Amino acid sequence: MKFKLLYNYLIAVALGIIVGFKVIPPTTVGIFYISISFLCLYYFLTKNINKVFQILPYLIYTEVFIRGVVRSFPYLTLQYLMIVGFLFNTFFAGSNSISKIHFKGVFFLVLFFILEIANGFAPLIPKITNAIQWNTLTLLAVALWASTIKLTSKQINTLMENIRIASVYLAGIVVVAHLQGKIDYSTASSSEASNGMAPVQLSGYFGVSTFLFLISILSSFDKRAKIIQIAALVFTLTLMILTFSRGGLYFFAFAALIYLFYNRSNLKGYFKFIFLLPAFYIIYTFVIEQSEGRVITRYEQKGTSNRDVLAIIGFYIFQENPIIGIGTGNYNKYIVQKNYFSVQSGVHDEYVRAAAEHGIFGIITYWGFFIALLVDILKRKKPEKEYAVYFYLLFFLITIHNGLKIAIQPILILLAISIKPTISAYTKRKKVKSNANITLQQNNEFGKYSTMPN
Repeated sequence: MKFKLLYNYLIAVALGIIVGFKVIPPTTVGIFYISISFLCLYYFLTKNINKVFQILPYLIYTEVFIRGVVRSFPYLTLQYLMIVGFLFNTFFAGSNSISKIHFKGVFFLVLFFILEIANGFAPLIPKITNAIQWNTLTLLAVALWASTIKLTSKQINTLMENIRIASVYLAGIVVVAHLQGKIDYSTASSSEASNGMAPVQLSGYFGVSTFLFLISILSSFDKRAKIIQIAALVFTLTLMILTFSRGGLYFFAFAALIYLFYNRSNLKGYFKFIFLLPAFYIIYTFVIEQSEGRVITRYEQKGTSNRDVLAIIGFYIFQENPIIGIGTGNYNKYIVQKNYFSVQSGVHDEYVRAAAEHGIFGIITYWGFFIALLVDILKRKKPEKEYAVYFYLLFFLITIHNGLKIAIQPILILLAISIKPTISAYTKRKKVKSNANITLQQNNEFGKYSTMPN
């Protein structure tokens, strides 16, 4: 098992380096990307979700490269794939799955999407309005499917493990910039250190995967080589920090704190975290040396790169247009027309955008969906509640930092909604009498989520 894990990571980083150096022409990489997308679509249409979970993470973690380098392909290619695939499996699964919705709060999101369409007939910038509508439909398609199923531990584990491997592959693409050198670090996000890809988007991908590496390392149920996992964590976390996009580190830190809170009675986990401190120190000293100390300046900067200003403007717009807002996708140009901001910019926060562009109806529907989901999660028994909270939190943090832009976000919602105990899992728990044994049974059941596919 240890050699298989090492083999997977080495192959992943090697492929990433080949792609990053453009040994294979980017257009050829794009053709492979489209071909694998069609293969993934085939598995969607044949209802082979296990195969989808083995392929989709690699498409997701290649998305940022395709967007940055292979610009001849549709920007929302992966969103279109997920819409078709998940809606097909919701409405044409052959068992009337739409009638088996276990999370009724998803209908808030249905209403919000209807609002996005109905309130988007007077776009100031049609391209932006259309992109927002497609991204919202992607989230809805995934959320609808997730509301009709409950993933098994094997499916969740398969998805998480392939996300980890895919992130090592993406890190291989990024590391090429550092192997080539000539990176001029400043006090802003660096596309040079990201090998030409969007640093803010990279922070979302790596923020998720670094946390998944962390819980794999700290889990007492994960029997894989911890040294290999730590090396992968150090590799991806270092590159994420060197993009100078601060969001990813914040996502990782917040999720790690929640993990430590939920596992505060697990002394072994705390000791393992303490043993990770030398690894974090190595990262700290390396990034300082590599950036000639500019990384410290970057993280000491006050403010949030105008995100706080853009959010405040969004609430001003809501106060002026409290009923129906200013229309889908109109924030970018509206703030310039009204002299609220000097250049066109998105709000970078879907919750604020929903209020500004759709008024009170946006708040009721969009915010209502996430409030309903949080209530649903908090009603679950541990450990399902714990893991669902992690994915809910990661989605929330990425979305208030970056808006709804990358394909990893709907997958986080998929996990947050569908991590629920199955009937068989409940039956197993009822057979266990003592509280101590119940805890052990739950941990063994959910511990599989941090191990290799069984």
